[in-house]
Amino acid sequence: MVGQRLSHPLTAVFGAALLTVPWLGLHTVFGVDLTTGVTVALCGIAVIGASFLLAWGAETAEADVPRVFALGILITFSISLREAVAKLSVRRVRGDYGANEVPAAVED
Repeated sequence: MVGQRLSHPLTAVFGAALLTVPWLGLHTVFGVDLTTGVTVALCGIAVIGASFLLAWGAETAEADVPRVFALGILITFSISLREAVAKLSVRRVRGDYGANEVPAAVED
């Protein structure tokens, strides 16, 4: 009985979604200040869960749309996430140095 419930395909999706909850709950919703190690660990686990969900979504979409289109959407998401992290890093550096004193290596 328990083995049948755990072998259901949506169990893995639900588990991956649960991986993102600690980071979203503690940091984003409640604004708890965490140590660097805990922040890195929770953020890394959340990224793993989110990447699993993106890959699962692309694989599921292959049933309805061509494979190339599903992979193109997955690549677009992954690139946009990478660019968002890069922009956030630049914004943090600009906040530390001021808008007019940005080091040359950090400019867009």
